[in-house]
Amino acid sequence: MKIIITMVLLCCASIVKAQQTAIHFNQLDSLQKLKPKPVFVFIHTNWCSYCKAMDEVVFKDKTVAKLLRDEYYFVRLDAEEKSTITYANQKFEFKANKGVHDLAFALGNQNGKLAFPTSCILDGQNRILYQQHEFVKANELIEVLKHFTNKN
Repeated sequence: MKIIITMVLLCCASIVKAQQTAIHFNQLDSLQKLKPKPVFVFIHTNWCSYCKAMDEVVFKDKTVAKLLRDEYYFVRLDAEEKSTITYANQKFEFKANKGVHDLAFALGNQNGKLAFPTSCILDGQNRILYQQHEFVKANELIEVLKHFTNKN
């Protein structure tokens, strides 16, 4: 019985380790000063089934999780976030008339529209290097992440 319990605990520990911990945009300016890295932003909503699928499948992939943990600052941005976010010396707020947060729109809009999920990679000067407006499979995301860190 002890062996079975030990095996279950070890399996649970490896699953938890593969999950990705995100930071908040309010932390980025300070972190970039200490150690510059590209930023991976995952723009999502609570009601988006494709967003949930990326959380449950893609971000739990061990290679994706390792690349995001080691080579990027990983930020999850709820497009319907109500609080003010300070980033790059600017304040961004939720706009009730649009139904989305200004920062989500600034980073994720394409031709004036925002789709979910949206994945973005920003450089150290807050420029958008990559923007994808759909579910991205783990193997595809791995290639993108490696490309922008030259970890081929």
